Amino acid sequence: MPGDTVILKKHEEFGKTMRIYSHGKVKAAKTSRIELPYLPVDLITPEEFLELPLMGCNTTVDVRSIKRVEDEMPEEFWEWLGQK
Repeated sequence: MPGDTVILKKHEEFGKTMRIYSHGKVKAAKTSRIELPYLPVDLITPEEFLELPLMGCNTTVDVRSIKRVEDEMPEEFWEWLGQK
C-alpha cells in the first residue's frame, strides 16, 4: 500500500542471515498496461549494507507486520532506516 516501506534484501548465510541494501516508501500501487501490478518506490541506498538475522527472503515480496519487525529487528536496523 502507498506509504509502506519496501526493503531490498538478499540471503547472506543461508537460513541464518540476510543483507539489506536499499529501502523506500511505496508511492502508489499501480497496474501496467499488460495488467501486471507494480509499486513505484523512491529508493534510498545507504553507503553501507546491513547484515541482520534472516526474516523472510524466500519470495519476491514478503509482507511482515510492523509488530513482527519491531519484535525481531535489532536497534541497528532502525538506525540504518534513519528512524532513530
